[in-house]
Amino acid sequence: MALILICVTIDEPLSRQFHPERCGSKYLTQQFLLRNVSHHGDGIMTFLGRKFGAEQWMNPAVRGFVKLDCSGLDSGASIERVLDCFPVGPCLSPKESPWIQFDFGQKLRVRPSAYALIHSVECNDRFLRNWVFEGSEDGDHWTALKDHEKDTTLREKGQSHTWPLFEVQEFYQKFRVRMTGMDSSGEHGLMRCPGLEMYGLLVGTQ
Repeated sequence: MALILICVTIDEPLSRQFHPERCGSKYLTQQFLLRNVSHHGDGIMTFLGRKFGAEQWMNPAVRGFVKLDCSGLDSGASIERVLDCFPVGPCLSPKESPWIQFDFGQKLRVRPSAYALIHSVECNDRFLRNWVFEGSEDGDHWTALKDHEKDTTLREKGQSHTWPLFEVQEFYQKFRVRMTGMDSSGEHGLMRCPGLEMYGLLVGTQ
């Protein structure tokens, strides 16, 4: 597999709503490069899981760096494990265009250059085929960063794949994966949550 290197530099202002100089602690700028489209790791989620590279890895949702939300879960189900090293993704409650959201909170922003999805290690069906990867600053207004239609890339449990994102100029606080059509099992509305890794520029405060 050929390597794909995507370098980004910061020479323009952040999104208007984000003012890191007001956060009152050490300023952070960290760049993450996509190195292999068929293998995820060493990206932003991994960095946060290692507490900015200073400690042993722990789920970044458990550390509190990423807040997860979704369109609906059955009682007793949890979505935090989608960010485990070997992600376990629950099925969302049936709903039109179900989604899972990853929120970096008030102190961190990401300008993505690529993103990876990782299918649940416990499920060998319900692979995403039609979905959109979106970014938002406020959770109300969303920008489509990449649309997928009849994408058959994911085919095995635990499989990951990384897609480059071109011409993304904005920083975002929130990202989501939203299902827009049938999955590999012919279901539309019953989404198996994928894990996520991201690459690009991370800015904010530690």
